[in-house]
Amino acid sequence: MTPKTDNLKLDVLTEYIQRRDNFYQRLGGAWSRTLNQPTDILEPISVTVDDIAEINAAARGVMAVYSELAILVRQLPRSALERIGIPETLSSLVDTPSLIDDLLFARLDFIVNGDGIKMVDCNLDAPGLIVETFEINKLVCSEMRAANPNQMARQLLSKTLSGAVSSVSRFVGRPVGECNTAVIYGEGFDRDADAADFVRKVLMESNINAKTASVQDLEFDDDGIYDERAQRVHICVRLYPLAELLNAKIFHRGNHTKSFDAPVLKRLVQSRRVFLISTPFAAILESKIMQALTWKLYVEGVGFSEPVRKFIRQYMLPTFFRRRALKASMSQNRRSAGVEAVLP
Repeated sequence: MTPKTDNLKLDVLTEYIQRRDNFYQRLGGAWSRTLNQPTDILEPISVTVDDIAEINAAARGVMAVYSELAILVRQLPRSALERIGIPETLSSLVDTPSLIDDLLFARLDFIVNGDGIKMVDCNLDAPGLIVETFEINKLVCSEMRAANPNQMARQLLSKTLSGAVSSVSRFVGRPVGECNTAVIYGEGFDRDADAADFVRKVLMESNINAKTASVQDLEFDDDGIYDERAQRVHICVRLYPLAELLNAKIFHRGNHTKSFDAPVLKRLVQSRRVFLISTPFAAILESKIMQALTWKLYVEGVGFSEPVRKFIRQYMLPTFFRRRALKASMSQNRRSAGVEAVLP
């Protein structure tokens, strides 16, 4: 590599950073907890109408796979789920009531290789990048005077979430206007706080009285979960992974030696004292173990309809169970232990 080439690359990098600095100076304050520094949002790339159509087709195909997968997984005994690596804390919640779609909303992570679009992750439990997708992308497109491919996305999110909250309100036995709906997030995570506030605003636009609540401020007793004002929360919209919620040291109001855990949560949901959006089952479906199970069933020709088998072949990566230490390694990484994804 010549000095001339090095200088050219340095000039390109310098110009790129300057563009990010300029953007940040103008618009970074709109979501200051999400955009902490200029390079938190990378320079946008243009997509064609055909690109968008392909991405949408891939998303529909992957969600069709997960729709059939959810039916199959619900038929499995807990022992089978634990044998393939799902921790007991989550497997115990597999039969918790799901009044809403377990696939209510998700973030799909795709890559593009020689075989087209392939899914890397299906984030169903507590999908992130909400502010970036719905708000910051809008700012970027406006700045570039470009069409926003997500223009209708916020309206769709509002309709989806408000419909779910309305359905759940009937389950907890209260009019939606009387439900205490809390968007919960992890304290100390600025991006999560911004995302929670965004979701709260989306719900408020649909006339749903919502607030944000840090998980660390929650308490519980035999009658429910309570926010920092000691008001019982009827509906929790989770922007916090379920496994971490169950380990978050939520204290009992009357006895701090009692722990909030999966049996407590299951009992509270079954007794209609609280409901979670996303559902507990969504946390099980998010695991990469489910991707390995999907590929195994596909290879063996079991379970899936022929149209869905085509989607698996087209959009999913070959993903396999590792034979050793499935359960032991699960504690190290709740989402991907015991499996390997292979790039063709």
